[in-house]
Amino acid sequence: MNQPITLVTDISQQPTAAACRFATTRFPFSPFTVIFSQDVREKSVIDDLTKHASETLNFNVRLVAYRRGRSENNECRILIFVENSESFMLLFNQENWPSSLADSKFSIKKPSIPPQLALVIPAVSLQVDWDEFSHELVDRYPDVVCVIRLKNKAQQLIRAVKLEFKLAKARNDVLETGEITVSHLKYKYRATLTRNLLANGLPTSLVNAGRDSVQSNNIQSRTTTSGLSYANVVKSTFSNSNSEELILRKLDSILTKVEEESSATRQSLIEFKQEIRSSYEATQQQVEVLEEKVKKMEKKFEDLFLRTCTIIQNICTTLLDPQSSQGQNWKSYWQEQIKSLVELHQTRNTLVPKDFSLLTEVITEWHAASSFNELLIQWKRHHKSFQQQSSNYIHLLCFNVRGLELRWGEVCLLVEKHHSDILVLGEVGHIDFSLVGAAFSNYGVYYQAGENSHGGVLVLIRKDMTVTRISCALPNVYVIDIHLREPIRIIALYAPASKSWNWTDITSFITEYGLKCP
Repeated sequence: MNQPITLVTDISQQPTAAACRFATTRFPFSPFTVIFSQDVREKSVIDDLTKHASETLNFNVRLVAYRRGRSENNECRILIFVENSESFMLLFNQENWPSSLADSKFSIKKPSIPPQLALVIPAVSLQVDWDEFSHELVDRYPDVVCVIRLKNKAQQLIRAVKLEFKLAKARNDVLETGEITVSHLKYKYRATLTRNLLANGLPTSLVNAGRDSVQSNNIQSRTTTSGLSYANVVKSTFSNSNSEELILRKLDSILTKVEEESSATRQSLIEFKQEIRSSYEATQQQVEVLEEKVKKMEKKFEDLFLRTCTIIQNICTTLLDPQSSQGQNWKSYWQEQIKSLVELHQTRNTLVPKDFSLLTEVITEWHAASSFNELLIQWKRHHKSFQQQSSNYIHLLCFNVRGLELRWGEVCLLVEKHHSDILVLGEVGHIDFSLVGAAFSNYGVYYQAGENSHGGVLVLIRKDMTVTRISCALPNVYVIDIHLREPIRIIALYAPASKSWNWTDITSFITEYGLKCP
C-alpha cells in the first residue's frame, strides 16, 4: 500500500472531475529511465534490479509497471515505475544501483522529487536572508534535501518556497505538526495534490471511464499488492459537502490567509525597525562630524574677528594721526595705496584665487616694509620656509556628494571657501558638463562613468597644473599623474558594495608617490 499522506485542507474548492479522471490513468511517480547501448530484455533488467535490492540492500522494491521507452540513437530505454515513496528514494540514490543489469552497462536518468515528498510554504517574505533561511531550515529538518524559491511565469521570484524531503516519514511528521518554525517564525504549509489524492476523490460515475487499459507489445503492466492494476484503483467515492462544511472550509481558508499576511507583516515590521535603527546610528555619526566642523568654523570666525578688530584699530590710529605712521608724505602714501588697490582689483578676474591671494600678500609686504633690504630678508626667510613645507603645496578635497545635482550648492561653497587645488567628487550621478565648466572655469574637468545612473567620479584640477591621464577601464575609477617636482599619482574612485571589480584590480596603478581618494 502507499504511505498515508496528510493533506492540509486550505483550498477553497475540490479537484475537478477531469483532474480525477486524469489521475486514474497515470502512475503515482514519474519513471526512472535506464539507458543501455544495446538491446536487452526488460524482464531480465527488472529481475536483476529487484534481486540486487533484496540481497544487497535487504529491501523489497515495489514496482507498478515497466516498459520500453522511445529509443534515440540506437539506445535501449527501459522505464521503471515504482509504487511507493520508499522505493522511489531507494532508486533515487545512485549508490543503490548495481554496476550492471542484464550483463550490460547502463546509465540512469532520474526524475525530479515528486509531490509525495514535497511541501510548499506559500508565504515567505522576499526580504528574508535566503542563505540564513535555507541553512536554518536544513539544520532544523535534516531530512530536507532541497529548498527552492519558486518563480512565476515571468521567471520572477515569488513568496512560495518548496521543500523536498528524502523520506516520506519525515514529510508526514512535518504534516502532523501543522506548521514549520524557522528563525522564531511559524510558517503554514500547503501539501500538493498528488495523483493518489486525486484518484481517491474520483466520483463513482467516472470509475468505468478508466477501468479498461490496452496493453501493446511494448508495454508490460505490473500490479499493486492488492492485485489490481494501479491505473484502475479507485479507493473511495466522492461525497459532496453540505453548506455548513463549505462555509467552515472557506472560513478556515480565510483564517489561514490572514495568519500568513500577519506573519509577513511582522517580518516587515522587524526589518523596518532594523532599518530605522541602522539609519539612526548613521545619522548620529553624521551629526557628530557636523558638530566637530561647526566647532572648527567657530574657532576660525573667532580668529577672523580678532584680526578684523586689530586691522580696524590700526586704521583708526592711522587716520587719527597719519603723520606718526606715514611721516610728512602721508598723502602720497595713501594715494599710492589706493592706486595699488585699484590695480589689484583689476587683476582679481584674471588670476586664480590662490595666485590673487599671493599677489595681495606681496603688495602688502611691499608697502609695509621700511626698506628694500628688510623686504629682501623677509622674502628670503619666507622662501626657506616654503621650501621646507613644499610637501603641503597641494590642497586636495574629497567629497562623496551622493548626487551632484542635489549637492551642487554645497560643492560651490566648499570650492569658494577652501580654494582647493584638486577636488575629487564621488557618486556624482548625472552631470551637466556645460554647467560644471562655467562654474569652475579655472579647473580642468575629468570624469569616469559608473556602473549605473547613480555612480561616476568627477575630478577637478587647477588648469595651471600639468597632468597626464593613466588608462584605466574600471568603472568609477580615474587614475591621473600630476607633474610636480616629483610626479604624484592620484587614484580617484567610488567603491559601492555592488561594484564589479575587486580591490586587487587597482594594485597595478599604485606607485610610491600616490594618493587613493575613495
